[in-house]
Amino acid sequence: MKRYFKYILLFFTVIIISSCVTLNKGNYPRTDAYYPYLYHYNAIVNRLNGNIPFAKASLYEALKIEPNNPAILYELGICNLYIGNVDEAIFLVEKSVQLDSINKKYYTNTLLQLYDKKNLNTKALLLLDDLIIQSPNYLPHLLNYSHFLLKDNKIKEAKAFVKSKSDETNLPEFKSLLIDIYLENKQIDSALVVLNQLEALYPDNSDILLKQATIESANGNDSLAIQKYNQILFHNPSEPRAHYGLIMYSIDNNDYERSIELVNNFIENEGIDDVIKLHLLIELYTKQDFLKTKKLEIEKIESILNSNNINNLDYNKTNFMRYIQSSDFLNAKKPIEYILQIEPNNQEYWEYLTQLEYNLGNKERVIETSTSAINLFPTKSYYYIIKSVVLTEEGRVEESIITLESARGKIQEPKELSDILSTLADQYIKVKNEKKAYSYYKQSIKLNPENDHALNNYSYFLSLDKSKLSKALEMINRVVERNPSNSTYLDTKGWVLFKLGKYTEARDVLRTAIVNGGNSSAVILEHYGDALYKTGNKESAYIYWLKAKEAGGNSENLLIKIKTLKYVE
Repeated sequence: MKRYFKYILLFFTVIIISSCVTLNKGNYPRTDAYYPYLYHYNAIVNRLNGNIPFAKASLYEALKIEPNNPAILYELGICNLYIGNVDEAIFLVEKSVQLDSINKKYYTNTLLQLYDKKNLNTKALLLLDDLIIQSPNYLPHLLNYSHFLLKDNKIKEAKAFVKSKSDETNLPEFKSLLIDIYLENKQIDSALVVLNQLEALYPDNSDILLKQATIESANGNDSLAIQKYNQILFHNPSEPRAHYGLIMYSIDNNDYERSIELVNNFIENEGIDDVIKLHLLIELYTKQDFLKTKKLEIEKIESILNSNNINNLDYNKTNFMRYIQSSDFLNAKKPIEYILQIEPNNQEYWEYLTQLEYNLGNKERVIETSTSAINLFPTKSYYYIIKSVVLTEEGRVEESIITLESARGKIQEPKELSDILSTLADQYIKVKNEKKAYSYYKQSIKLNPENDHALNNYSYFLSLDKSKLSKALEMINRVVERNPSNSTYLDTKGWVLFKLGKYTEARDVLRTAIVNGGNSSAVILEHYGDALYKTGNKESAYIYWLKAKEAGGNSENLLIKIKTLKYVE
């Protein structure tokens, strides 16, 4: 009934506004003040029905009339959020906050959620500083401030802030948060002091009892922990965390018969959401000894849960991630296909689907899926790049180039365009068009000076050409400084040093590359052998050339080095 009431209300609103427009239209142009609201309402209806492109089209029409209308900008931000364009959503909601002082609190709540999603902790804290000055006792802002301090790893500041608010207000929210901080920092005694204060105020509170059980368990007082779990279940038989504590205790103590009995009680409890039940099963699959003994029972439970939740969106999302985490890509297909059937504009899951098809080796399906995603999300670089990668792997380099070139006119976000250009440069290297490749590497780096892929590849290919070696070294030094343990980047630096004739430095850097995982790379092994040869260690050089061959190296130069025991260019 609520749903129909919303549309009836909307209908009458539109009729009233339309009447006003009709009564006053005379010689007024189409930019009458009422039109932005009509477009705005139309956009909301379309968004609620999942028609994001139509919603955005209406909002753009509204913005032509009122380009600084905060409500329209905010709604456009929400539409972008629906299709995964979080950066665009943040930009638009920030603008709404700046423009509208009346609805600022409402907009800032959304903005803080967006900052949280993108881990923009510093921006969130700066925003909250202003908000707390305006409303110093507004609890959500204070709790959010604590949250972002912790997310930003400002533990000391967070502890001091939460403790001061706990002392000032005596509110359970701050005391509970302070206990969590103490526990995280293994300050058990301090946690117990605050916990006892809370227990005196709220003797049967589940959260407090759970924290007590956690502390008692950590101190080895298992019987007291079990007592707390049972106390919780006496007052709240559907508290999943208490069930979980009892189940894990029985598993850890090898009481598998009791464990499976508790698991069945948990699964049969109608007061517990099935998504939570699935999370328990996911955890049980990590208990190898228990699983060996009770695998059939667990698989039966999982089968029943899956069949009961075949059309549950949240359950399918959780199940999909469970299969991905266990590299069960084949079983992951069914839930993700259902998710995209219900949420066809969910950009995040289109990414997952293309990755899934790639991991399954279904290259034609990757091409088809990424093509569909490009039509839905033409400004997202990921789909062009993965399509390009697969086309290249299939030997269709020219098609790969066409795909990436088509993206250049559609993508404007600097970092995403930088990724497109660096990948495009790689493709031009493959067709031996170094001039165009180098031009694209330069453009890519200009757009994003921290594009490590572009910096590394441009540096490496310059070293192969023996041109601009000083520039190549400067670029790869920047990359290695950010990624000191990346064997690929270390190999590039070592090879640039080698081409500069700095053989001892090259040898030391390439040795570090070997230590950091490069011992399975034929290229890195061969390069290290070359550096050993140039520093006078010919016997070791020969050994590493052989290792390079065993790792799959089969270049003509490598075979000559092994045959002649001499370095050749």
